[in-house]
Amino acid sequence: MHFFKKKQEDPNPQLTQIELIDGMIHAEHTMLDKYSGLKVGKTVHIINVPIILNGKEEYIHTVRCGDDQKEDLVLLHGYLVGMVSFFGMLKDLSQHYRVWCFDLIGMGLSSRPEFTCQSTEETIDYFVDSIEQWRQKVGIERFHMVGQSFGGYMSGMYALRYPERVKKLILMSPAGVTRPGNPEEVAEGLKKFSFLKRQAIKLASSIWAKKYTPHVVVGKLGPLKNLFLKGYVKRTNLKGEEFELGCRYISSIFKLPESTLKALHYILTVPRAAGCLPLEDKMPLLKMPIEIYYGDRDWMNSEGAYRVAASGQAKVRIHIIPNAGHIMNFENPEHIIKLMAEHKLKEDEEIEVKYSHSLKENVVDLETEKELHLISEENIISTKAAPVS
Repeated sequence: MHFFKKKQEDPNPQLTQIELIDGMIHAEHTMLDKYSGLKVGKTVHIINVPIILNGKEEYIHTVRCGDDQKEDLVLLHGYLVGMVSFFGMLKDLSQHYRVWCFDLIGMGLSSRPEFTCQSTEETIDYFVDSIEQWRQKVGIERFHMVGQSFGGYMSGMYALRYPERVKKLILMSPAGVTRPGNPEEVAEGLKKFSFLKRQAIKLASSIWAKKYTPHVVVGKLGPLKNLFLKGYVKRTNLKGEEFELGCRYISSIFKLPESTLKALHYILTVPRAAGCLPLEDKMPLLKMPIEIYYGDRDWMNSEGAYRVAASGQAKVRIHIIPNAGHIMNFENPEHIIKLMAEHKLKEDEEIEVKYSHSLKENVVDLETEKELHLISEENIISTKAAPVS
């Protein structure tokens, strides 16, 4: 007779960190190789780019495609996810650009160092330094920079620090653009939402005030965790195997160290992701063209972007993406790709016009030089022919 029952084996044993990362690598590889229209190792290449942060070796997980194109385009993903969130856009974009897409340090499949920053400024420096080290290692000089949400904020901060590197800045539903409102303005702004939405915003605000990270929040969901994560991935409209791969990828993130996911509270405030150090106060310093995309049902606060555009202090154009919200890269990627291709086409036309004008000026200069040379020769002849008095 057994006084103690034999312990049942866990049907879902805890995976090691290496096993979790291997699962994410498999999910990413399958997404790229099977569903992006590209082939890993042939038309899309995956590399880990080494950098040094706080005296330690780290790496930035990177994808490159479109090697036959001349213009470089760098894509920065949003908070929590990774560059694989752009998998459905890579093939079409690679018809116009050489595309570089990487996981921000501490996110996706990049290395996950311990995050020790203690301020907004220190956090921005940390991310911007990692991006610049990455640029130096891959050897690109000037490029079009695209950032989504949190990646949009860091793209803007990078462009401020290294404006000579960024030809054009494209921000997709960028976080942290607008200044935080005072309590009265926030309360007034909430009135336009439904009762249920107001309660959800208030709940999010109370969670934010406690400085909980997504890891803590999801950890408190208990048996509802998997249901929540599936709902999170369902917003992307992925189906079948793509959906399952997305679930596996995002689930693994919540089992890995938080790393730079802790940075969120130093960058954004609630509600609607206003900036602790708002981009709208910095954009007038930028001289390159800035294109900003918002979905027609986007929850992101766009007021700051419209203020900058209206002021005329920066070359800002705002585009509304139809049938899209915040995750427009999943909701309407075709429209985004079309816009980015048009931006490049317009640039090419402007370069052609400038080149044509330059050629005409050179022809005029040559004709002028020729005339001056003939006049000079006539003067010399006239001088020689003139009698000495």
